[in-house]
Amino acid sequence: MLSFFVTNKYGDYNSLSQVIDRYLKPADNFLQLGCGNSELATQLYDNGFHQIHSIDVEPSVISMQTRKNKERPGMSFSVGDASNLEMADGAHTVIIDKGTLDALLPPSASDADKATVTRMFDEVHRVLASGGRYIIVTLAQPHITEYWIDHFFPLL
Repeated sequence: MLSFFVTNKYGDYNSLSQVIDRYLKPADNFLQLGCGNSELATQLYDNGFHQIHSIDVEPSVISMQTRKNKERPGMSFSVGDASNLEMADGAHTVIIDKGTLDALLPPSASDADKATVTRMFDEVHRVLASGGRYIIVTLAQPHITEYWIDHFFPLL
C-alpha cells in the first residue's frame, strides 16, 4: 500500500511541520529526492529525524550539502537520479519530494518529461517500505495534480 501526502507550498521545516510531526517518526529512514540547496534535510535532522539520505543530479550541490552537514551523523548525500534510484527495494520509510516533481514536469511537458516522472513514481513505489509515506511538496499547479492523480488513482 502506498501512502502519500501533498502540500501546495514550498517551505522550510516550520511551514511543513504540521504534516511532518503528525505522520513521521524520528526512527523513520528518509530519502529526499532532488535536495538542491534546500535546508529541509538539515532542519529535519535538527528536529530529531536523523536517518536522512538526500540525492540530487548536480554534483556541486551534493558537495556543498555534504560539507555543510558533515557534523550531522546519519545524514548522507549522493549524486542520484530520482527516476533511476540505486538502492534496495523497500529501503526507506519516508520519501520527500520538495519541488522535484514540479521541476521535472513543466506545464509544456514533453512525452519524454512525462516518461521520466512515471519512472520516478515507479522508483518511489519500489524503494518505499511497506506502510511508508511519500510526501510531495509542490506548487500544485493543475497539470501537476492531474498527473499524479491519474498515476496513483487511475480508476477515478
